Amino acid sequence: MNGTNVANIEKGTPSSHPTFDLLSAANYSLPSSMGGNIGSWLSEFSDVAFVHMECFPKPPPKPFDATCPYTSDFMDVAKKMPMSKQYKYKYLADMDGNSYSARWRAFLKSTSMPLKSTIYTEWHDDRMVPWVHFVPFDMTYKDIYAVMHYFLNGHDAEAEVIATESRNWANAVYRDEDMKLYVWRLLLEYARVVDDNRHRLAFVEDLRERKPQQ
Repeated sequence: MNGTNVANIEKGTPSSHPTFDLLSAANYSLPSSMGGNIGSWLSEFSDVAFVHMECFPKPPPKPFDATCPYTSDFMDVAKKMPMSKQYKYKYLADMDGNSYSARWRAFLKSTSMPLKSTIYTEWHDDRMVPWVHFVPFDMTYKDIYAVMHYFLNGHDAEAEVIATESRNWANAVYRDEDMKLYVWRLLLEYARVVDDNRHRLAFVEDLRERKPQQ
């Protein structure tokens, strides 16, 4: 998604892509006419970069240094963009970091259209509908080009609908009280699981009046 890097690859610039192989436009479900022009196309709408590297093991701290000694030859680190500035973009893509994304809820409550790729399962997943509350894309990121090509070519209204549905959904059922309720129900279930009488707890029969045995 970094237009500069992709453009350098298309030009055949030496050592411009030590960690990335660009396939043909057809492999990304893009029109063949875009072959050789993907980088310039990405630069029209995309702003993607690493902003911090988590090093294992951690090297001695250096002021204003967010790189790792074993990745600095392959990956550049850019200045972090504040969330307030990110909200000015029409499309916000959310991906995993070291764990689940802490930005997802904020993206859903924004006025931008959220895109999501993740390997993690969260408590609200079964309440969300893909292509209604958000736009999914593959963990390989291979289909992100086609997804963006679709919305950027005459489907702005659909993107606005998804952004509106996302915001309305999050404001209705992704509130602080909803998360507290979920944790409360989770603790109730945990208490049942660790109880010695777990096989009988939570069954309807426990709430019914028992008939005296004759």
